[in-house]
Amino acid sequence: MTDTESVSCTCIAPVNIAVIKYWGKRDVALNLPSNGSLSGTLDVADLHSRTTVIATNEVEGVHMWINGEKVDAFGKRRNDLLTYFLENTQRRTKGLLIASGNTFPTAAGLASSAAGYACLTYTLAQALNVHADDPARLSALARQGSGSACRSLFGGFVGWARGMLEDGGDSNAYLVVDETNPFARDMEILVLVADGTQKEVPSTKGMQETTLTSDLFEFRADAIVPRRMVEMEEAIREGDFESFAKLAMRDSNQFHALCLDTFPPIFYLNDVSRRVIALVHAINKAYGKAMLCYTFDAGPNAVLYVPRDNIDMVLRAVKHYFAYEGTDLASFYSNADAFAALGAPDEKLVAACNLDPKDGVNALKRIIHTRIGGGPRVVDNAVIEVRNGTVVNAETGEPMSMEIGTCEH
Repeated sequence: MTDTESVSCTCIAPVNIAVIKYWGKRDVALNLPSNGSLSGTLDVADLHSRTTVIATNEVEGVHMWINGEKVDAFGKRRNDLLTYFLENTQRRTKGLLIASGNTFPTAAGLASSAAGYACLTYTLAQALNVHADDPARLSALARQGSGSACRSLFGGFVGWARGMLEDGGDSNAYLVVDETNPFARDMEILVLVADGTQKEVPSTKGMQETTLTSDLFEFRADAIVPRRMVEMEEAIREGDFESFAKLAMRDSNQFHALCLDTFPPIFYLNDVSRRVIALVHAINKAYGKAMLCYTFDAGPNAVLYVPRDNIDMVLRAVKHYFAYEGTDLASFYSNADAFAALGAPDEKLVAACNLDPKDGVNALKRIIHTRIGGGPRVVDNAVIEVRNGTVVNAETGEPMSMEIGTCEH
């Protein structure tokens, strides 16, 4: 890299949704979990964080924007991550320009920080050529910024080991099955957005309060999760959706019970969340087996895992019990024509379900239909560019604020 040359790289990284939940830290400084966890990686085509990193000698220091807003101060975790890459790159660069954004609600229980840190880590690695082809190493680095981020460096179904070493050397993400596995390929995902606003209790604060006050916390981490991790990996590898569904729902329920056992209690679910839970159980009861399952992260938005053969039936049920009567169907469900053409729910479900359809009208803000997908990748559509010495929004051409927001390194 010469004194005038700039290197630009843009990447996208996926959201991951845990089916065995991570909650609580055995070491806060190193971001080491109190228990193992396991997640599905969602397709980056539908949900992702996108980050552009420009290594340049035209500016000094690190300047960063998130969702178009200038970051005026870096927290220790982000500062440490940036410093690591700057100290280990062979590229001679005076400064970094970084811009990130999400295609989904930030801080609403859709693992936005995990996707964001995974994307930042991966893009820095590609732009600065540091561990660029080593997802395991990048996963460990991403974990130090946001615990769950380590799982977003892989596609398919991914585990994160609790580990036993004090330095965290054995607390790494690992592949259970990749996105080409038949069980993963068969899985459709519906994200039912009940609330896209920022949650009242951020995950980090919630974990701290649970760790300090919940009587159930240690029992779950030490006695329940290790067994469930083994059972969930076995269910995925054997393609056993019945076991997968029961484990996912029970673990989601227990996670939120843990939040309720925190003092004062933490309420992430709302009435719409509970209505979704009731519908899922009604469907499974009506058909006599697990046709789908739910899981909820730290927020009210439901994530439904649905085998492909069942997706039409499930969508018809969701449309009936969560009717949309707004004027912009395409913003509610991306394939508006297909959604409008969906028929009525099966009669045996209507007979078995006690929910009143009128109570669910316009209860959901949006439905995101996706599937299990791969890990991060390099793309062409940059978030920012340098044009005639000015940093601009790559889509609008508008100049970006350059005030404050530098990182020592």
